[in-house]
Amino acid sequence: MKFRGRLIIIQAAALLLTLQARPANTAFGEKPGGVELAAEVIMTSDPAAAPVLFSVKENPDPFADPEEGLAAVTAWQIQVIDLAGRKVGFIQGKGRPPAGGVLWTGASSGAEPLPDGFYKAKFAWLGRDKKPRATPSIMVSLSTPLELHRLLAARLRVAYTPEGLAVTFPESVIFKPGESRIKPEALPALLELSEFLKGARRNRIVVRGHSDDLGSLRFNLALSGERAARVCRFLAENGIEGSRMSYLGLGPANPVASNSTEAGRSRNRRVEVLVLKREGGETLLAI
Repeated sequence: MKFRGRLIIIQAAALLLTLQARPANTAFGEKPGGVELAAEVIMTSDPAAAPVLFSVKENPDPFADPEEGLAAVTAWQIQVIDLAGRKVGFIQGKGRPPAGGVLWTGASSGAEPLPDGFYKAKFAWLGRDKKPRATPSIMVSLSTPLELHRLLAARLRVAYTPEGLAVTFPESVIFKPGESRIKPEALPALLELSEFLKGARRNRIVVRGHSDDLGSLRFNLALSGERAARVCRFLAENGIEGSRMSYLGLGPANPVASNSTEAGRSRNRRVEVLVLKREGGETLLAI
């Protein structure tokens, strides 16, 4: 029986979640397959910078099985484990992990803020042969700004990008379908965001509205722009300097999911508040 597309990804993720990944074969004391996980603590006053950067490296090993190298990775997880041995978070993807590293917010897999302190982390993956493998665990020190803890506690969707910190409001949270008036129940989360932004006075802010691809392009561009403008106006009315902010409506141009399903279209209808990184000022400490 052949399984394709999404089912393969689901099965791969299920294997990584449920199976005990075994270390790959070693030779002469080398790390499994020449693959190792490293973590860098980002020491900075910039609230738009992630607290931890994970990187997956591969050291040349002529004796390693090619199936144990990064070129053969079909699905992967960086697993975060507390000192009691409980898996409290993970970041996952498919194919070879990003060469530039993987940023971690310090949140659990359920998007809840984890307590500051020490954790273990390992890189687990499936190769083309479907065998689970993992690197040895490393220690990670987590120190998350209080303001970010509060954003996560408000159940806001937070992610670090190369541009900075992106806070996403799905349409269902902030607007009624087809409207640009902010729902009253979204106000506490927006107020929490405005408090966070007050502590990031040296960071510029871009508010971007997004839509699905149903309806005309003109309507979607107009609606996404109106929604971004409403959020920008709310922030300005609650203490954020207008000179720091800009907004734009992108319509369906940047989907995060397929528009072929309602679930995917729902994810695409959103407003993102991007807190841009400051130029310079970061220090990486390898641990």
